[in-house]
Amino acid sequence: MKKKVWLITYVGSANYGAALQLFATYKALEKIGCDVAIVNYENKYEVKQKSLKYLLTNVRLKQKIVWLISSFVFDVRKNSINNFSEFYKSMTYTRKIYKVNEMIGKADIYCVGSDQVWNPKITHGFDEVFCLANDDLHKKISFASSMGSAEFGLYDTSILKTHLRNFDALSVREQVAANYIKENITNKVVTVVDPTFLFDKDDWMNFWSYKKERPISDKYVLIYALGGYFNECNTLARQIANKIGAKVVAITLSTRKKNVDEILTNVTPELFVHYIANASFVVTNSFHGTCFSINLGIPFYSIKYAKNPFRASELLEKCGLKKRFYCGKNQIEDCMFKNDDILDAQIYLKEESAKSMKWLRNAIYE
Repeated sequence: MKKKVWLITYVGSANYGAALQLFATYKALEKIGCDVAIVNYENKYEVKQKSLKYLLTNVRLKQKIVWLISSFVFDVRKNSINNFSEFYKSMTYTRKIYKVNEMIGKADIYCVGSDQVWNPKITHGFDEVFCLANDDLHKKISFASSMGSAEFGLYDTSILKTHLRNFDALSVREQVAANYIKENITNKVVTVVDPTFLFDKDDWMNFWSYKKERPISDKYVLIYALGGYFNECNTLARQIANKIGAKVVAITLSTRKKNVDEILTNVTPELFVHYIANASFVVTNSFHGTCFSINLGIPFYSIKYAKNPFRASELLEKCGLKKRFYCGKNQIEDCMFKNDDILDAQIYLKEESAKSMKWLRNAIYE
């Protein structure tokens, strides 16, 4: 008999990493025979941050002007949301949930993860739904949950200890999070891979078989940049493109074209994967931009993202790819354009992915 699993994480985010890790977790649970539904819940603070009222009262004037121009002249924000809506419709959801006690008795297993669900900087404190903060919820597991780069005080630790000690099985994505939990809460925690690594290049290409064509016919260096770090990425991308005789294209909400030959708009999560898979080189400051470059075997540089620097650097160190972490002083060596080191990393990740799938299966069925 199939186990009924409710998956609790961020829902409906117009963010490629959030969307694709959710999809991967969903597919992994289906693969091991679960009847999966994603809990239709949105953190109140996250919803507030998306509102026009929040923007007008809390965001600096320059950012407001950029946002308003993008939204109402180029209609970028609307297109961004629309690019994700069909993707999210491919998965099953529960009815709308507002409080943790509304989930009691609805599933055999409640699985939280695998995004930054325990990062209080995002959720404005610890969210009771993401912490499954009710003793009547059984069985509770965490799969590849992340704390981001958050630092916790005694009060934060006290809250987390209250909630996490009642989990039946705990796994996190980063070693720093596992160390923190072991030191302060329980030693019954393991690290697992990011869910996007549970499927290899062939799997990702076959999820959307109708997109077999090459999205751009020319040779290209792809930029995927988060936050206000676009200039740093595109300067490096142009240097690389000049070396290998390629054009520079960018997936971004920015309309600036300095050092960029083409801005890619209306990019769905499916196309995001395909743009990386067909690039000659990737320059990114995104954790999941880094993940997919490795997983798809594409040469890349990962630039430090100041808001959350540890996730990508820890991943690269584990994979033996530290030289691909660009800090502004690196010499662009010819070996960077090959993927031999990335193929070695894929062997390591395949072994770790198998361990992670085994852990998930045991957490569900034991």
